[in-house]
Amino acid sequence: ELHETEQLLGAAAELRLIGLQRLCEKALGDYHSSIRDEIPWEEVKQRNANGELLIVIDGCVCNITNWLEHHPGGNTIIPEQAVNCDATVLFEVYHASRESFLFLKQLYIGELRVADRHLVPPPKHFTGQNEPSATFLEQLREFVGQIK
Repeated sequence: ELHETEQLLGAAAELRLIGLQRLCEKALGDYHSSIRDEIPWEEVKQRNANGELLIVIDGCVCNITNWLEHHPGGNTIIPEQAVNCDATVLFEVYHASRESFLFLKQLYIGELRVADRHLVPPPKHFTGQNEPSATFLEQLREFVGQIK
C-alpha cells in the first residue's frame, strides 16, 4: 500500500536503514512513474468492459479493481453507480470524511484527457444532488495536486 510505504520510508530514514529506505524509494518511484498525464475516455470504458474497474472523480482516473473487495461500503455499490460516469458527486455524498482522499492516492493512475471530459456522463442511478459542492471540489483538487 502506498500510504504504508511512505510511512515505512519515513521510519527507515529516521532509523538510518539505508537498504529499506532505498527499497521504499524504488517502490514509490515505480508508482509515480506509472501515473499517466492523459487517459482517453474510450480507454476507460474499454478497460471497464474488459473486467477492470476504473472510475473518474473530477477528471482523476482511479483503478479500483484490486481494492474493491476492501471497500467499506461493500463491493456492489461502486460497479452499480460509479463506473463509466463522472463519480465526483457520488464520492462526495458517500464519503463525508476527507480521510477517504487517502485511498485516492493509492488508486490514482492518471488524468482523464481534458478534451474528453465533456464525454463523461453524470451518474445514471443517483437521485441526490446533481453537482459536487464547491467546497468539496476545492478540497479534492488541493489533495490531488499533492499526489500528481
